[in-house]
Amino acid sequence: MNLTFRILPVGLAVVAACLWFSAGFSKDKEGLVGLLLVGSFEKADITSDVEGAKKAQLAAAYVWKYGVRLFTDESWEQQGLKWEDFSERAGVLADELAAKIKPEFIRNHHGVIDYAIVTGESAFFSSVITSPRFLQPFADTLGDKIHAVVVDRNILYAFPATGGKLADFSPALVEIFEETPMPVSLEVFEIDKNGYRVIGEIDRSTKGSQIEVLETLQIK
Repeated sequence: MNLTFRILPVGLAVVAACLWFSAGFSKDKEGLVGLLLVGSFEKADITSDVEGAKKAQLAAAYVWKYGVRLFTDESWEQQGLKWEDFSERAGVLADELAAKIKPEFIRNHHGVIDYAIVTGESAFFSSVITSPRFLQPFADTLGDKIHAVVVDRNILYAFPATGGKLADFSPALVEIFEETPMPVSLEVFEIDKNGYRVIGEIDRSTKGSQIEVLETLQIK
């Protein structure tokens, strides 16, 4: 199901749903391969670690006639794939997807941008955060360093790295995460010119009222 969520000022999550991506269905061409972010609760044999992440992982996947599937050790071996070649192909796809994103910027009543919603139809949409091109649409709005939460395989929320916007909307993100059929995680990615890494996690047990940060990192 291709879901587009809106966070209301009162902190409630409202879902507007279109019947496209339920159960992993995709418009991608059959045979396409790439990486996608998945939660650690999903069984994924062929993965790449994400710096700082405990709840999310990059998993190798492919598109078949019924949607997208994660590679198993067996299917990976059957296709004779090598990680170096595969990661290069996945990187090219991530760049292509990142070049097409069109963030929807949400402003408060003062006209100041609070956050951006970014969605994509590809099953591999979540890999856009791995692309250096991902930051380009935010340079003049959110800045050259952003915080992002990939709540669903096809939707992420981007916030300025400073100003406390993420903390303001964390409770609503927890609601969205709990309602989406294809959840990823509530971990907070910091993305800048040096790449991407997880720096913390929205605390689901407190309904988003707290953000746990890694070591001495702080979300201001």
